[in-house]
Amino acid sequence: MTATLSHIGDLSVEEWAALTRRAAVDAVQAAERRGKTPPPELVAVAAMTERELIQRRARNVPAGQRLSPLMQLVAADHQRRIAEGHARDAYQDKLDAEAAAAAARAEAEQFSRTAEAARAQARTAQQQAAQKDAERAAERTAVAEAHQREVQALRAELEQVRADAEAEIAAAREQAAAAEARAQQRTAERTAASEAAEKALQELRAELDRTRADTEAEIAAARERATAAEARARQRVAERTEASEAAEKAMQELRRELERVRADAESQVAAARGWAKGEAAAAQEAAEAEVARAYAAAEDAIRQAQAEAARTAAMQPLMVPVPPFEFRAQTAHIENALNALQQIDYILEVGLTEDGDGDILLDFDQMQTLVWVVREHAMYLCDETHTTTSDLGRHESTAAYEHAARDTFRGFLQRIETVTHQLTGRIVGPDAELLNAVNAMLADPWVKQVRRTDTEPR
Repeated sequence: MTATLSHIGDLSVEEWAALTRRAAVDAVQAAERRGKTPPPELVAVAAMTERELIQRRARNVPAGQRLSPLMQLVAADHQRRIAEGHARDAYQDKLDAEAAAAAARAEAEQFSRTAEAARAQARTAQQQAAQKDAERAAERTAVAEAHQREVQALRAELEQVRADAEAEIAAAREQAAAAEARAQQRTAERTAASEAAEKALQELRAELDRTRADTEAEIAAARERATAAEARARQRVAERTEASEAAEKAMQELRRELERVRADAESQVAAARGWAKGEAAAAQEAAEAEVARAYAAAEDAIRQAQAEAARTAAMQPLMVPVPPFEFRAQTAHIENALNALQQIDYILEVGLTEDGDGDILLDFDQMQTLVWVVREHAMYLCDETHTTTSDLGRHESTAAYEHAARDTFRGFLQRIETVTHQLTGRIVGPDAELLNAVNAMLADPWVKQVRRTDTEPR
């Protein structure tokens, strides 16, 4: 309790007021938490401010209070401990100051040595700078002398250049005068040449008009020939149609004849059953042979009629278009493809058939070349189908030729496919390789694409 009072006595008035008020507030809150009623005095102290507490203490506590000897001893001991603490702090500060002084002296010595070295380096640098200044002065003097010599040489050279330039200017003036004279002469010559060219141009225009008139006449004649050819083609189609109908009629008659022969044979077989055993066997064999011959004849007739009908249906006349002569060089690709297809069709229809021309040379390498040309053009056509315009499409006549050539190209493919179907199984030996090459061409994706494009609506 004495120590507590001693500590309280050591507090200042403000510290005492703050501590007292905080203790009173804590006590009131603790009593309320426990459900007890705090003393009124404690509540009054908690409600007062620090200033009010200080004023109340000043009114109620006497100014001076005489301490007892024991309290004085305690206070003296407390003051002694405080003084000893201050002494220890002072001693430690002294030690720190001495250490700092020693470090400062060492640092000062280091700085002194560094400064001495820097001064030595500065002296050396000054000496080197003075030496370099002297060297630079000598170099500048030598450079100035060399520059002076170069200036004098340049002045002499400039004088020489001026003299040469004046001479060249005089020569250039003479050349310009001569060039002007030549230019006037060339102008006169060009005027004469222009007049001659104009005259030649007029003659060419007249020749062009005559050529155009002749061309139009030839085109009209070609159209007449094409009309006549178309009429002949229609006539041939009609004739082949009539031949097909006649073949169909003959086939029907053969079928009826076959039925009659079959009936006669059956009646003969029935009549022969009553004869003797040997004669019956002979009659039966004869009847069976007759029936077999009748069947064979009927089948041959039917096969020939079907082949003729298929050939008549497939071999529609194909007209190979001819491009205008102005753009003949640009249509070589299409013409080569049509020529290749025509040769392939001719080899198949004439060279590989039973009653074909034996003088036709059946060369597998030639067939491969023709097939390659057709495939290349099929790729070209597939590319062109995705192009809205082409180089040929800028001219109406050439565009018409291009469309006609495409139709002819697809017509040849259809015709060749029909012929290959008819020849499949009938061609053996080395000639079968030609047929295989053609079948491979027809199975090519680009060729199929061309034929599908033909069947799609436009």
